[in-house]
Amino acid sequence: MYGILISAFNSILGFALRTIVIKFVVFSTLFLIVSSFINYIVKANVLPMLSNAQSAAGSIPASVAYMFTIFNVWVGISMIISAYTTRFMIRRIPFIG
Repeated sequence: MYGILISAFNSILGFALRTIVIKFVVFSTLFLIVSSFINYIVKANVLPMLSNAQSAAGSIPASVAYMFTIFNVWVGISMIISAYTTRFMIRRIPFIG
């Protein structure tokens, strides 16, 4: 009776250690590396200035800007850009991408 319970516990514990803990460590490390890399890029002013994008956004008519605000287009654009940037950097890691 106890042998079956111990075997079940060992298989559950083995599954947790092999999949959940290892993936948590790997993805946490990747997140920290990508976050540090992005902070370094922003502080080093490697990215081009956004003056052209700001002037283009300033020339949008008020009615269109109102709809953009209602649908949170600005938030969506920033999410898409950050997702593409993160995907680009993760694909440059040899053993993952």
